[in-house]
Amino acid sequence: MVCEECCHWKCGKITYAELVERWDRSIGGIITPGHERRFLKESIAKKVPFEEAVLGYKYCSKGILTRFYVQKNEKDTKAMISRSKCSAFQSTEEGSVTIKIPSPLWTTCTVESHGPSKVKGIPFTTGLYERGIYFRVPMCGPVRPVVKNKKLTVTLSFDSNEEYLKWWGKLYPRSFEKLNR
Repeated sequence: MVCEECCHWKCGKITYAELVERWDRSIGGIITPGHERRFLKESIAKKVPFEEAVLGYKYCSKGILTRFYVQKNEKDTKAMISRSKCSAFQSTEEGSVTIKIPSPLWTTCTVESHGPSKVKGIPFTTGLYERGIYFRVPMCGPVRPVVKNKKLTVTLSFDSNEEYLKWWGKLYPRSFEKLNR
């Protein structure tokens, strides 16, 4: 179970506009300025407009690895840092969760603090421990969900992170949509 065997591991040539769109969808936030400089250098070297310049990238489309790596060549498909126990690992697209879940929601607490944090301006906190790791979930306004008796509780109790997200998505449809871009 390594990144290269996962259906979410992507490699290939993309334009800067495609990179920005994929970055926003999988990682969110402001893209690192070095990427734009690389595309500018490539457009000058190939004598093509900036919008038409392409570079090879490899990345996790679920945002588990929060980096986009430039490929050295077409055969360079190996992850720089591979995760052996990834919560998002899938060998095929089948079996995906039934609800579209934004990648920041599934960022494990092993790479973040256990306290509140923000993604795209939305406050997150620790969710339930599922599939061997803790998950991040959005806070319900100023109310921080609490884990009680292996259930996620606000004023209601939830048996899973997915159940909580469905409920939260109905309460905050604009925020849920913002996270799903």
